[in-house]
Formats: sequence, C-alpha cells, structure tokens
Amino acid sequence: MLGVAVNAVAAWRVGLGRTQNEKAIAWHMLEDLLGWVAILVSSVIMDQMFQDFSAGAEFLDKSANQAIEDLHVMSPIGRRRNLWRSITGRPGVIAAARRRAQNSPIQGFSSELGSSAGVLIQESTNDYMEDFGYDPELFPLYCRAVHDCNVFCTKYEMVIPHIHIMQYEATYGLQTWAEDTFGMKFTITPEIELEISATDDNSFKWDWSLNNLSECIAKSLADQIKLGDIESVAELKDAYKKIVAPWRDEEQRAFLQEHYPLLNVKNLDKQIDGFLVDFKKRVTDLAKELQAKEEAYEA
Repeated sequence: MLGVAVNAVAAWRVGLGRTQNEKAIAWHMLEDLLGWVAILVSSVIMDQMFQDFSAGAEFLDKSANQAIEDLHVMSPIGRRRNLWRSITGRPGVIAAARRRAQNSPIQGFSSELGSSAGVLIQESTNDYMEDFGYDPELFPLYCRAVHDCNVFCTKYEMVIPHIHIMQYEATYGLQTWAEDTFGMKFTITPEIELEISATDDNSFKWDWSLNNLSECIAKSLADQIKLGDIESVAELKDAYKKIVAPWRDEEQRAFLQEHYPLLNVKNLDKQIDGFLVDFKKRVTDLAKELQAKEEAYEA
C-alpha cells in the first residue's frame, strides 16, 4: 500500500509538468504505479486463497521450517531436496533457504507426477505382457520424459494395449497410487493429452473418441508409408493385423476394459466394434493408394 501511495503521488506531481521529459517520466511513473497495484491485488487474492485452503498454507509453513530443522524439504509425493545452506546460521542465507523450501515442493511437481506415471505405465505394461505371453522384445521403449510429457516407441502388437494402459495409469492409476502411497488426495482426476505419430514432428492429438483414434493411427501408418517404413501392401496388412489383434481377442479385450478402461468406462464393446470397422476401411484405402504406387513403379 505504501508503494501504491508513493508512486501515485510521484506520478501526479510529475504529470503536472509541461515538458516532454516530464511527460515521459510521468508515463514511466504510471507504469510503476500500475505494477504496485497489481502486486497489491495479487497479495489480497493470495491471502484469501490461503485462508480458503488452509492446508496449503500449513504445508508451505511446514516446508519452510523443515529447511531449517532438517536441512531438506520433501514434495507431496516424496521427492527430497537438500538445503545444506541453512547450516551456516547466517540470517540472509537462512531466509533464502526458507523461500526456496516453499518453492521447491511445488516447482516441477507436474514433471514429478509425469515421471511417476511413466513408471506406473512401464510396470503395468510388463504385467500385462507376462499375463498374455507377449515376446519381451515387444516391450515399448520409454524414449524420454520431457517435463510432464512421456514419449514411448511402441510396436504394432502393443499399440492398443499400451494406449489402454497409458491413459489409465496416467490418470486414475496415478490418482490411486498417490493416495495409497503418500495419502495425497486429488480433488479431481489428473487430465492428460495423448498423441500418436510416426515421427516427433508430426503427431496427431487424440480427441478421446474411438473413431478419431482410428484416424490418428491410420494417419501415422500413412506417414510410415511416406517415410518408407512400410514399403508394400503386404507389410501394411501385417501391421493392421498386429494392431487390431488385442481387440479381436475376446480375452484381451475384456481384460483391458476391466483393468485399464478407456476414460474409466468399462463397457465399450460397441464403440470398439465401430473402431474395427472404421480402421479396416481406412487401412483398405491406404492399401489401394500403396498398390497404385507399386503398379506405377513397376510400369
């Protein structure tokens, strides 16, 4: 409030001037005034927020004290950051450690949850493959994690099972794991986006409808044809059969819907059947285009 008052008076006094320099300074002082007003409004909002969410305020206070007493701070799901600087006993250094202690558990928390989801996905994928006797060579490659994004490279045979497992473990599975392991309850289930592609630079965002899933996978196959990864109709048909096999197998389909349901809806047989019809049509169209190219090449 003092900053607002001082800058308001300064802007008013300088604004009375008539020279170009005084007018330019007045605009600068007005900018400072608006900045202080924004800080004041933000502080009121934050103060109200912590009154409404007292648990958050308690957590931040606990983190600040932990930096001094234990020389480290913990995130809500167990990530530890050491803050050895507090051992110096210097007031300025300790104050900085307290500020960092309050920020550390929150900063990067979404990345922490993303990495945890990646581990859950890998564990569940391994269990699924063992249960249904998949060749270990088909295990999806965990390429990298970028902030809260997990990137996988998946064989055709595992596309459908991996989609089931990824979308479930990164949402409902992560929610259950955080509560069971750390007692941390989400007020809403985490939300994710899922993209499918043949390359990193041309991905297709799934809108969560099964017709669109068919489209995304078919477009990725089309890109593989352009890249030369699929060179013949026979290779395309082989990819198609491997992709749809888990949903054509009644036991696997039932297991996936029971344990890793899409959007947590367990009975989507009608929609899955619609996917199979639509995807077959899309692959048939791709096969015709590829066949025409093969014939043109031979000619």
